[in-house]
Amino acid sequence: MLKNPDKDFPNSLNQEMLYIVPFEAVEKYGENFSFHPIGSGPFAFGSWNEKELVLVKNKKFWAKDRWAQKLPYLDKIIVIFFPDINQAIKSLLDGVVDLSPITIEFAEQLFKRDGEKIQVKEEFAQRLQVIRCPFPSLTILLFNSKENPVFKNSMLRKALDYAINREEIKNLLIIPGIKSACGPTFNSLCDFEYEYDPKKAIELIHKSGLDKKLVGLKFQYYPTPFSKMLVQLLQKQMAQIGIKTELVCASRVAVLRGNPEWDFGAVSISFHDSTPAVQLSIYSSSEAPWVDFKSEKFDSLWELYKTIHDDSLLARMDSLVLEDPPFVFLYWTYPLYLVNKKFKNIDPLLLLSPYIYECDE
Repeated sequence: MLKNPDKDFPNSLNQEMLYIVPFEAVEKYGENFSFHPIGSGPFAFGSWNEKELVLVKNKKFWAKDRWAQKLPYLDKIIVIFFPDINQAIKSLLDGVVDLSPITIEFAEQLFKRDGEKIQVKEEFAQRLQVIRCPFPSLTILLFNSKENPVFKNSMLRKALDYAINREEIKNLLIIPGIKSACGPTFNSLCDFEYEYDPKKAIELIHKSGLDKKLVGLKFQYYPTPFSKMLVQLLQKQMAQIGIKTELVCASRVAVLRGNPEWDFGAVSISFHDSTPAVQLSIYSSSEAPWVDFKSEKFDSLWELYKTIHDDSLLARMDSLVLEDPPFVFLYWTYPLYLVNKKFKNIDPLLLLSPYIYECDE
């Protein structure tokens, strides 16, 4: 039983660690439970190995559609485990699979600009459709303040927020649904935003007194073409305010292990919902201590919001994060999937797992 009302509680139950699973299966397999898939919905477990997972129609499934036709429609779903997501997309374009996530590396090949709109190119539009999942991701320029204490200075963090030209980044990304990030929420809740202003950025750096310490900085990127292209653009923009950086390539595993050392990095934060409350939750000391943002005023407003759910509190919290930004807000995107047009009425929520499907009708 909850001690206080919490309208976000149902969303919490939808996270992986709270999925409902059969007690008998957990009791039987114990620590090896994750290696013994159990299903009770429209599809039953068929087989599983390191290359693919096969789900077969559950003949005992009870549901019917509005025409009284028994569900599910498909006899089988094959989930293929590709070692490289770009290989998965190529398999989709070659007609081997029917559904795949879209990576930014393939965006230019798949999409074209039509004024302000971004559309699928004609050669793909006849047989493929784009499905957008409803929960956005925020891409940020992250500071390693743990290793380099200069980033503890709020003036410097504000300066870098002013130094970034988000429109240039937006033009770099030929992908539907991209939006410049003006703050911690998808739709800004307060009037203030960090517009591109390199002169103001330079002034703030001078006021911080850190001019001479901003040398020899390392800018980490992941070993993909787009990651390098993005950080090269950010590197160029920071050079315009006198901050020169050295590019360092490292895998995500190497970064998590603290090797190599870095000062800047472009990373994405995924959200399990699109509400402002969920997007602001990562700045609460109790909810996500990994974010380098500590504000007693924010924490008190957050605890109050969880009790009374007054949306005016969200705008005040949004403003507090903007006053002391823990990183640079770059852009918002949505997970996108390319799907064979023969499939209709696909629920985008079902696509929020990193699987590639091949379906037998």
